[in-house]
Amino acid sequence: MINTTYTGLINNNGPNSLLRFLKNILPRSNRVDIGVAFITSAGLDQIIEDLKKVITKSHSKIRILTGLYQAVTEVTALEKLLTLCKRFPDNFEVKISLEQYFHRKYYALSTNIKTSLIIGSSNLTKEGLVSEGELNAVFTSNNRDLRTNEFVRSFQTEWTHNSVILTDRVI
Repeated sequence: MINTTYTGLINNNGPNSLLRFLKNILPRSNRVDIGVAFITSAGLDQIIEDLKKVITKSHSKIRILTGLYQAVTEVTALEKLLTLCKRFPDNFEVKISLEQYFHRKYYALSTNIKTSLIIGSSNLTKEGLVSEGELNAVFTSNNRDLRTNEFVRSFQTEWTHNSVILTDRVI
């Protein structure tokens, strides 16, 4: 079954920002998978309260996969994420990619019925969420869509076979 629809383009120009899109869709989501090369405290702080709202819902799950490429991901951001992992161990997980040049940028936000995939250039940094120069395509599909499932499998493979759980020792 193929039911993916191109929903639009996020170019971080004025109100058309990834931050605004995430703040709109996160409250309705019950599953969130994020894979980004870089995470900074300033970026995480923009959506951390929204993430907390998702993980406090029953049967919800957030997984974040990040990398250490070019040493941009901040220790303080990882510490904030680890605090959430410890507070919500069943609903919130973070892993570090073992891929030396991990440079992906994707967000998958799901309800029980549909998934929105955001694929583009925005990391989980303040600049990635609101600054011009970033470009992200948004696709929405029902959860049975073959292309959505292909994306989910790709994320799952990276998550399962090519990453380590974020711990105090990793930090």
